[in-house]
Amino acid sequence: MKTLRIIAAFLVIVMAAGMLAACGGDTSADTEKTPETTSFSFESIGEKDSETEPPETETEREAERDEAPDADKEEDKKEEDEKDEKDADDNKNGIERSTYGETALAIAKELIGTKFKYGGEGPDTFDNSGFIYYIFKKAGTTVPRLARDMDGCGKRVSRDEIQPGDILVFANEIGGGAEFVGIYCGDNKFIACCNEDSPTDYQPIGNYWEQRFICGRRVG
Repeated sequence: MKTLRIIAAFLVIVMAAGMLAACGGDTSADTEKTPETTSFSFESIGEKDSETEPPETETEREAERDEAPDADKEEDKKEEDEKDEKDADDNKNGIERSTYGETALAIAKELIGTKFKYGGEGPDTFDNSGFIYYIFKKAGTTVPRLARDMDGCGKRVSRDEIQPGDILVFANEIGGGAEFVGIYCGDNKFIACCNEDSPTDYQPIGNYWEQRFICGRRVG
């Protein structure tokens, strides 16, 4: 009887050991399979993303910009055309522009040193008003020939408002009428053809001409 119990216990131990061995084998198999399955899934996802959304290179981006219609340039061109049309309409209507004065001033600078002669209208000799008459004519417009008449041309501007390219009108005597003209060039200076002793040159406004200043005239 005791021998039978020993044999039965031994059989239970053997069966338990067999079951444990079987369970251990299944667990190892599952463990070995899991990484392979997971790795395959990630590779599949990576391949799918790569096919649908490939990385964009700088060359491809530049090509796309070159192929796309340039709306900004078209808009800029439209604005420039509209501005040109407006400027043309303004000029027809006599709205002030500084182009004539700026051009006349550039011409005046090129004529520095030209000699004085009564009645001279250029290009080799000038009298005082003939010089201003000539440079504005070369600039594309006409101003009166005499200094006293230039006092009525263009737009009248005050001493504080004068800009390069404006005609400056002076009196020869303090409180007198318009008898002398020059073209303002900035830095409190103007260019004029004064007389035989002082041909076409820069003149400082200074105290002398400051007291004889009548007005500026802006030709537009």
